[in-house]
Amino acid sequence: MTNKLLAVSRRTLVLLSAVCLMCLAFGVCTQLYAQRAIELTLLSDSRSSALDHQQWMQAMSEVGADRVKVQTAVRPKPEVTESDSGGQVVVQVRAVIANSRIKFPGKSFARSDTSGVRAFLSRLRDDGMKTTLAKKKAFGLTSEQLVDVHRQLAVSIESQTKGANAASVVTELLGALPMNYQISQTAQMRLKGQDKIAVELNGVSVGTALSILLRQQGLVFHPQAKQGSGVVLKVVRKKDAKEFWPPGWPVEEAPVSAFPKMFQRIPLQINETPLASVLTAIERRLKLPFLVDPGATKDKDDKAVDLSQASVSYNKSKTSYALALSKLLLQAKPRLRHELRRDENGKLFLWITRQ
Repeated sequence: MTNKLLAVSRRTLVLLSAVCLMCLAFGVCTQLYAQRAIELTLLSDSRSSALDHQQWMQAMSEVGADRVKVQTAVRPKPEVTESDSGGQVVVQVRAVIANSRIKFPGKSFARSDTSGVRAFLSRLRDDGMKTTLAKKKAFGLTSEQLVDVHRQLAVSIESQTKGANAASVVTELLGALPMNYQISQTAQMRLKGQDKIAVELNGVSVGTALSILLRQQGLVFHPQAKQGSGVVLKVVRKKDAKEFWPPGWPVEEAPVSAFPKMFQRIPLQINETPLASVLTAIERRLKLPFLVDPGATKDKDDKAVDLSQASVSYNKSKTSYALALSKLLLQAKPRLRHELRRDENGKLFLWITRQ
C-alpha cells in the first residue's frame, strides 16, 4: 500500500497545527487552553433553615468545586453557564436543593452522593458545558462529536489494497487518522496475522474500509468519548462491543432511485459458472463496487469459503441485476444476500453478506 492516504492526513494535521499556532499568536484560542473553574451556587427557597444550608455547604465542600455558596430564590431553577473571566473559563453551576436532593440540569443526586456530584462537576471542568449537557446519541457521543467522527472517517483510500497484509493496512489507516485510537490486547493478537485483503478498497472511505478489514479478523471498532480527551477509536473483538461502526450506511432513498441500473430489465443466461466470476462480470457491467463481507464467507470452522468454487446457474429472458444477484447469491454456501449501501463520502457500493 502506498503512502498517499498518509500524506493526505498528514497535510490535514499540519494545517490544523498551523491554524492553532496562529490562534495562539493572536490570542483568540485562549479559551481552548484555559483551565475551567467551577462555581457552584446552591439555590433553596425561603423555607430552608440555616441548619439545612450548613449541612449542604458541608456536603458540597467535598465535590471539587472551586467556590460554593448558598442563595435563596423565589423560583429556583437549575442551570449551567460558561463565561470568560480574565482568560479563565468559569463554569457557573446553579443547583436546586430540595428534599435532601440536589438537582442539576438533567441530573439529580442525593445529598449523600457526593461522588456522583463530583463526577458531574469533573466532566464540566474537563469537557465544558456544551459537551457535558448535550444529549448523547449513538456511541454515547453528542451530535457534534458524531458529525466530526464521520467527517474524519470520510477520507478516501488512494491505494490498491487487494492482496496486501490486512493487519498492516489496518494499522496504517488508523495511524493516518487525525484522532487517537486504542487497540485492545486481544485485538492486537489477532492483528499480528498474515491474512491478505480479499477485496479491493481503493476509492472507499476509511471508515467503511476499516470496518470491512477488521471484520476479516473478527474485530470491530467504535468511537468513544474520553473525559478531557475528546473522542478516540477503540478496536475490540466483535463480541466485546455493544455497538460498532458499520461497513457503510443503508441508502436513505429507495434502491431503485439510488441506482436505477440495478433494476433495468435484461436477459441473462448463466450455466454452472463460478460465482466469483459472475460477480466480477456483473460488477463491471454496473460499474458499481462489490464489497464482500469477509466474515460472511466463512464456514462454521471459521475457514474462508472460496466463491470461485461455488457454481451457479440462472436463466431468464427478462430479469434485473438486482433479482438475478439475489437468486445467484442464494446458491452460495453459506447463503448470501446483497444490499445497496453508501460509504462516509456518500459513494455507492453493493454490500454482499450472509443471508
